Order: sequence, then C-alpha cells, then structure tokens
Amino acid sequence: MKKSDIKKLITYDFERYSDYHKTKNKSIFLMAHPGADLTKCYRWLQYYKEKNRLMALILRIIYHRKCIRYSCEIPSRINIGKGFCLPHPIGVVINSQVCIGSDVTVLANVVIGKTEKGEPVIGNNVYIGTNAIIIGPVRIGDNAVIGAGAVVTHDVPDGATVVGNPARIIKRMNDNV
Repeated sequence: MKKSDIKKLITYDFERYSDYHKTKNKSIFLMAHPGADLTKCYRWLQYYKEKNRLMALILRIIYHRKCIRYSCEIPSRINIGKGFCLPHPIGVVINSQVCIGSDVTVLANVVIGKTEKGEPVIGNNVYIGTNAIIIGPVRIGDNAVIGAGAVVTHDVPDGATVVGNPARIIKRMNDNV
C-alpha cells in the first residue's frame, strides 16, 4: 500500500464522519473527534506495519493509549474496510479476528466477539446501534441494520433490520413496511 492510498483511505473515513455529524468546519472537528482520531491512528498503524517497524511500534503504543482514553478495545490486528465510522467509540469491544467491511458505522457500547465456533463477519454498509452484541460465527449481510440493544447470534441477511434479544428480523430490504 502506498502513502497516497492510505491518505485516500483516511480522507474517505473522514468524509463519513463529517457526513454523520453534518459539520461545516471539518478540520477542527476531526482533530477533536475521538472516533476520527482513533480511525486515523489505526490507518497509519496499518500502513507502517509493512514499511517501518519502529514507526509501527510507536504508533501501536499511541493507538493503545487512545483506546484506553476512549474506553474501547479495537485491536490493531483487525481487518477493517474503508469508511469505518465510530461516532461514539466509548465502550466498543471488537475481537481481533472479526472482519469488518466498508462503510460500517458502530455506535457506543457495541460488542462484536467470537465463540469457540468462530467469529462474526460484518458486510458492507452496515449500521450497528448502541449496546448491540454480535457474537459467534455469524454473517451480517450488506446494508443491514442492527438495532440498539440487539443480541445477534444468527446470520442477518442483506438489507435486513434486526432488533431485540434474541435478534429477530423486523424488516427486509424488499418489504414496504
């Protein structure tokens, strides 16, 4: 990956944050936003892992301290697609073996974890609401919405909206409800 590629990734991530918060002064907002700060540090760490071990070590320490500051646990080993958005990173815990697609939004206090049977795979353009729990070898389809407080232990099809404990589908992409 080239430096220009990582800058494009960070710019794309930042666009998602500014779209989410509808801000006009992007520069000042993004310097102060915890989720944008954490995402930017994650992206640079991914870049320097391959290029410069010393810089990667320094960034890993900085990233770890940011995770502590923002009370979240998002391992630097995790595979996250472009456009990752953490509007409120407080309390977010994600297992290191989880795979997250592009344009995923994760709100506060979300847990995405594995069991002895496997880990979740999150598709593209997924919205995960506050206090949701996704656990085990589940696949969350593209364009899915996981409602606040949902406990997901089974696959969620593309375009579905799930809520509740245990999570149940209340809307599918083709439904007109």
